Amino acid sequence: MRPAIAAQCTNDQGKFWEYHKILYTNQKPIDSGWVSKDNLKKFASKITGLNMSNFNSCLDSEKYKSLVEKDLAFGSSFGFQDTPSFIIVNNDGSKPEILR
Repeated sequence: MRPAIAAQCTNDQGKFWEYHKILYTNQKPIDSGWVSKDNLKKFASKITGLNMSNFNSCLDSEKYKSLVEKDLAFGSSFGFQDTPSFIIVNNDGSKPEILR
């Protein structure tokens, strides 16, 4: 969950896709500890123009924790347990289409 929160924090500054690329470039096995808070901050520091003070405050406060939890619960309601899995919905949340 922590990487998703961090990604939302970079999105606040319009840097989501840059961070996304860094995370996937540095991805390690799921239980290896590669997504520690310190590493997430280190990865963010590689993004040119990212205000690290704002990013660190956002990540430390877990500003987007409830949003990420809501997204995880939504995915789980469709039986998703693995990634990648995608749900495409209309703007109003209707007509979900599942892509696996």
